[in-house]
Amino acid sequence: RTLIRRIGPFIGNVFQDLQPENKRIYNLLELGPSWALRGALEADLEILDDENWAITFDFVYNKFNGIEIINKKFDKIERRIWNIKYLEKDFRIMYGYIDGEQDKKYIFILN
Repeated sequence: RTLIRRIGPFIGNVFQDLQPENKRIYNLLELGPSWALRGALEADLEILDDENWAITFDFVYNKFNGIEIINKKFDKIERRIWNIKYLEKDFRIMYGYIDGEQDKKYIFILN
C-alpha cells in the first residue's frame, strides 16, 4: 500500500513491496518529480506463522534520476522478529524486537 508524504517542498510515496514467494521485503521511498529520488531498504523475509515474521536486513540504497548514489550492505546481521495484527484489511500493528534482544521493542502502526 502506498502512502503519500510531504517532505519539505516535495511529495513522495512510501510503501512496502512484500514478496513472500521470493522471501523478500522492500521498504521504498520515491520522492520528487518523475520519482527523481528513490531510496530502498531490502531484507530477507521468513514467515514463521500466520502472525510472525523474521526480517533480516541486507542493504540500503538511494538513486537519483536512476543513478545509484548510495549502496550500503549492512555490516552487522540483524534479524528482527515481527508480530503482525491486522485490525482491518489495510490497517495493521506490528510489534517487533531484535532476535535475542527482547528487551528492545519496536511498534509500527500502518494504514
